[in-house]
Amino acid sequence: MKSSSTRNVPVTDPEVALQRLGGDKTLYAALVSYFLQDAPELMRRLRDAHRAGALQAVVETSHGLKGLAATFEALPFVQVASDFESVAKSGNRESLDALLPQLESEFARLFGDLEIAATSLPPISM
Repeated sequence: MKSSSTRNVPVTDPEVALQRLGGDKTLYAALVSYFLQDAPELMRRLRDAHRAGALQAVVETSHGLKGLAATFEALPFVQVASDFESVAKSGNRESLDALLPQLESEFARLFGDLEIAATSLPPISM
């Protein structure tokens, strides 16, 4: 688990994310929209699984959130989600309790960053 602060690292890197997507801003906009719609529910499930002590569900949900965030090169969130997933795999519930506030904080930063980004992205049609 990394102990260094993620506050000095940019929340996302849209340039790298767009490169990964072949420069397709419409696809990027769709992925941002998907994240903004679905990620809060995934975070709720993660909290619920954590509260219930369902470590396998914590592992699976944190892994999914980590993958979604990686799409946006959201390295601070990806790092904390990776740490959370690893701690859940180890079964150390006390460490999970200590790490959850950092995960939630990084999620809020990521969500806010993508909300702002969404205002300048092309409209998507579904």
